[in-house]
Amino acid sequence: MRNVLFFLVFQFSLWLPPLPLLGSSGLAPFSPDAVDTPADVRPQDVIRWQEAEATRYSNGYVVLALRLQTFQGFSLYAHNLRFEDAAGIPLQVLRTPNIQEIQDPLSETGKTAQIYTGGDFELWIQLPSEDTSSEFTLRIHSAGCTNRLCLPPYTQELHFSLHPKAEAFTPPGIAPAPGVSLASLRSALQVGAQDADELLRTHAWWWLAILLFLGGLFTNLTPCVYPMIPITIGLLSQQKNASLLAGLAYGAGIVLIYTSLALFTAWTGGLFGQFMATPGVNLAFASLMFLIACSMLGYGNWHRLCR
Repeated sequence: MRNVLFFLVFQFSLWLPPLPLLGSSGLAPFSPDAVDTPADVRPQDVIRWQEAEATRYSNGYVVLALRLQTFQGFSLYAHNLRFEDAAGIPLQVLRTPNIQEIQDPLSETGKTAQIYTGGDFELWIQLPSEDTSSEFTLRIHSAGCTNRLCLPPYTQELHFSLHPKAEAFTPPGIAPAPGVSLASLRSALQVGAQDADELLRTHAWWWLAILLFLGGLFTNLTPCVYPMIPITIGLLSQQKNASLLAGLAYGAGIVLIYTSLALFTAWTGGLFGQFMATPGVNLAFASLMFLIACSMLGYGNWHRLCR
């Protein structure tokens, strides 16, 4: 009988409306954060980019100006914001709007986050000399967030009409990434240059040489180099008749290759980095690593290439 009564009371309670949680005023306490963003909101409705200006200079550089607008409390995290052209080559940032640093509401450890809520951006890229198109397609990868939720990553395309300009454009030596202040970067570069000049004026250049040498030694402790040291020594020690000559040739080859790459990178500026970041180059390197891994697992025989 008790079980029957309990079952009837339980069924009757399911028909009752839920009672509100009463506060001191007799009403449920209200918080602005309790207002949820509509679940069907689209990124293009709350994150809008607008073309402002596009200039093509005589030396092949293109400078784009665009404006960001956000709505309904959304903002863009600086580390999730990327710009690239139609081929996937990233653009360098010339100028950004004021960045805000907030307590990241999505972090459980209380970390801070840098966000954009709107403003003007300026980007630059160097096009190949054979590219004479008067149109430019910009792809913007971003993710909009509020203090309650984040939208899925979204890619938006902007189409610019390039306006030619007779003068040349000189890009900055180092383009700041989103979230880096141009003024602070220039200040750091000036301080570094002054320190280097002071070392040379005081004839303490040999201290700089010692520091660079020690820095090179410490790179031997990196995971990519340290495990290879005993293997390299073992291979060179097998050259019984000319082990010293083999070691000198090995070291000279490394110095020649890395010095040539450094000079080529400095001479071409950001072009080398843009080339290495293209999907085709990354796919080629990934395919080579995959073939080497298959060979190490026993699939395929590459000994003929060593003869």
